[in-house]
Amino acid sequence: LAGQGIGNAIGRAIRPVASNLNPEKEALAAAARNEGIPLIAGQSTGSRPLQIIESVMENLPFTSGSQLAGREAQQRAFTAAALRRAGISGESAGAATLGAQKNALGSELGSIAARNQLDMNPVVGRISAIVDDAQKHLPPAAAANVAAVADNILSQTKNAVMSGTNYQGWREPLRAMASKGDETSRYFSQLRTALDDGFKSQLSGAEASAFSDAARKYANLKTITKAMGGAGNLPAAGQISPAQLGAALGNAVGREGKALGRGDLNELSRIGQTFVKEQVPNSGSAQRLLMQSLLTNTGGAAVGAAAGGGSAYAMGESPLKGMAYGAG
Repeated sequence: LAGQGIGNAIGRAIRPVASNLNPEKEALAAAARNEGIPLIAGQSTGSRPLQIIESVMENLPFTSGSQLAGREAQQRAFTAAALRRAGISGESAGAATLGAQKNALGSELGSIAARNQLDMNPVVGRISAIVDDAQKHLPPAAAANVAAVADNILSQTKNAVMSGTNYQGWREPLRAMASKGDETSRYFSQLRTALDDGFKSQLSGAEASAFSDAARKYANLKTITKAMGGAGNLPAAGQISPAQLGAALGNAVGREGKALGRGDLNELSRIGQTFVKEQVPNSGSAQRLLMQSLLTNTGGAAVGAAAGGGSAYAMGESPLKGMAYGAG
């Protein structure tokens, strides 16, 4: 029984590993390849045993070098893909790189704003509706805060026109108010969107394209910068953590927006969480210890694992569980 089970198990093992990815993960895998993010075999197939083997090989003397090099190349490609969305070419999201791009994009947006002005006639109605909604749904003090900010915005108009410089000066304060995460945040986000929509709708031609492109890159840069502000080895090395990018994206577009796929960095964030982020805990789990025993052939663990797996397979039980018992 054991011999037959071992023979069948080996026959299965030497065949190519079939993909276990569902359609959503298959689409993300294709998107990762389009971004130039290399996937290793365990990620491409979704095979848990193969992922454990690859993880163990990262810690073995003769295989760790190539395995870790592949993992690092994947992480650098992920960082480069994120930076491209902020208009940056390169694989490092260091402070100097992010700071220089922030200044460049800010200067470009400021120059466009200075050359134009905002006709507030189409915008006043939206601002008034936002304030009315806040007064209906917020406590009095919070609603008064929203109304005060709206009044300050309207006070900077002359003959129903706001200078482009004043408009640009409101974008960052409103962004900060919208990111606080309290009950007033969504109203400040709506005020900012009302001003943005009004200004962009009044631009035309190359000016409109340049402003939209710079504003999109600036928004992505702000999300990346927030992700790089977290702790850990990756940010310290100039690399973007998939987990921290996901958190920063959620803060930027909201949990609902993230769930609905909003934001240039949304798909990339899901690629990072699904593939780039470490999926196998680097701990002494039974599966991990089993694979390490098989790969290093220490003592009789390999023989015991083979016998246990074969016996379990022949009796209709889990071969992996049998291998773990046998290795033990």
